[in-house]
Amino acid sequence: MQFAPLLHALENHPAFDAVEAGHLATVRRFVSENSDAFWQRTNVPGHVTGSAFVVNAAGTHTLLLHHAKLDRWVQPGGHLDDSDDSPAAGALREAIEETGIPDLVLASGTIFDIDVHAIPQRTKVAVCEPAHLHHDARYLIIASGKGVRISAESLDFRWLPIDQLATGNHESGLVRMAKKSLASAGLTRNAMDLAKIRTDYKLASLDKGDVDSSPFSQFEKWFKQAVDANVNEPNAMTLATVAADGKPAARIVLIKDFDARGASFFTNYESRKGNDLSANPHAALVFFWPELERQVRIEGRIEKVTPEESDAYYSVRPLASRIGAWASPQSRVIDSREMLEERVKKFTKQYGDAPVRPPYWGGYRVVPTLFEFWQGRQSRLHDRFCYRLIGKQWAVERLAP
Repeated sequence: MQFAPLLHALENHPAFDAVEAGHLATVRRFVSENSDAFWQRTNVPGHVTGSAFVVNAAGTHTLLLHHAKLDRWVQPGGHLDDSDDSPAAGALREAIEETGIPDLVLASGTIFDIDVHAIPQRTKVAVCEPAHLHHDARYLIIASGKGVRISAESLDFRWLPIDQLATGNHESGLVRMAKKSLASAGLTRNAMDLAKIRTDYKLASLDKGDVDSSPFSQFEKWFKQAVDANVNEPNAMTLATVAADGKPAARIVLIKDFDARGASFFTNYESRKGNDLSANPHAALVFFWPELERQVRIEGRIEKVTPEESDAYYSVRPLASRIGAWASPQSRVIDSREMLEERVKKFTKQYGDAPVRPPYWGGYRVVPTLFEFWQGRQSRLHDRFCYRLIGKQWAVERLAP
């Protein structure tokens, strides 16, 4: 095993400036030997923990736990106990115990990262021994699939796309660890090697007995599960339209209402999508929730919501968004960003904190004639159920993947 790059990084990390030479020598020995027995507290000045960087089999998502006392998202892991043969075994045990996922496996017994820092006598979560060093050995752990469930019952942890680690309330070090851990498992991808990018879906199945007789009830059920599972922007949907000349276009918009009449969104009626829908009042929607390995498709005719409904939604938007509806000539060519910002200033001065709804801005409703619920399955043999409106009744059919 080659630890030279890691040791070099440790020795040159600014956090080690205050670490005594003897402690750093201990760290060097700890890393270089990677011994199953060396983690014992009698041999290490301070405490040793085993942390898990848990990723799904495709290497696209990592698992984070919510730490109630610290009110932040952290990695699984914790202090080793006498039953652990090694830091790796401790990291795996802690990950299984903390997540409740039984089929986690070590990608490798090799430490891919180590963190050493001084712990004061009193911390946010515990009263410790007099200040000592904390050694945290990190291991890559793979969630192999069968036991992984993302549902309303598992709100204490979440699957986060690895490319989102740099955003939100996450430790900046997680980004560095993501790169190290995925590289150690050979999960990093050549961005141009598109043919090799694939995910084998294993989370769940969908049978006819699982779906509601009403597609509206089924959608509400799945949407709630997406929200409860902390799916990133579960209300984001692709809106596909077709212009008068037959050319299609698609873009992401946000669903803002859903009831027995259909799915509603709001926009500038003079935008490209508005012009498309005026010429061809039909549209298709797609929701993709990768954390649940699910898609929902909706097709239907388009109608405008009532002015009263548009006024009601406009009134609850943030003030800056209400001003933005006036300032942006959506989809039209503009000279510069500065021009747009000047328009924001103009309408802010004109309307203050009480702008009225622009006459060209409001809501559309997709009145469904078709729903499809798609659950990813292994080997691309997905489960698909389609609801078609025949007269006033919905017919439910299974589609081939």
